[in-house]
Amino acid sequence: MIKNYKWLAISYTVPRTPSKSRVYVWRKLKEMGSEPLNQGISLLPANDDNYEKFKNLKNKILSLKGDAKILFLEFEDEKESHRMKEIFKNNTKEEYKSLITECKKILSGMKNKSRQSSEINKKIKEVNRSYKKVKEKQFFPEELSKELENEINEIKDSMKDIQNDLKNLF
Repeated sequence: MIKNYKWLAISYTVPRTPSKSRVYVWRKLKEMGSEPLNQGISLLPANDDNYEKFKNLKNKILSLKGDAKILFLEFEDEKESHRMKEIFKNNTKEEYKSLITECKKILSGMKNKSRQSSEINKKIKEVNRSYKKVKEKQFFPEELSKELENEINEIKDSMKDIQNDLKNLF
């Protein structure tokens, strides 16, 4: 059923008060990686996972005394569909660039031993958490994904080298 469509949309309204309800919906949509189409309408690529996410959000909006509808969507013009796909790709591209930069800093700190190991471990955990989040929002292939995975693998290899060096000391 979903495979016949390219896009899912959720149309929603949330009561003005309490404002925390609107903020909750906004955060959830951002977390999902959805893209606003118009005020009160957000879009995700059509797949089973995204349909479930929208369905859960719809139920939450209804429990907040709002209104929500899920729509299957196609753009009349294929150029519009392509433009929307590029918007989704660009959204994750910036997050990948940021994570790659952070990985390079971690590797530099590991090689120069200029940072405490606890600080490095904390940074690695942050990168890993952020990587999982951005990966969930990556709906279309992204070249930077491979570059980030290479950086993460280099960090892992450096960690193994450090562990081996410690074993050899004792």
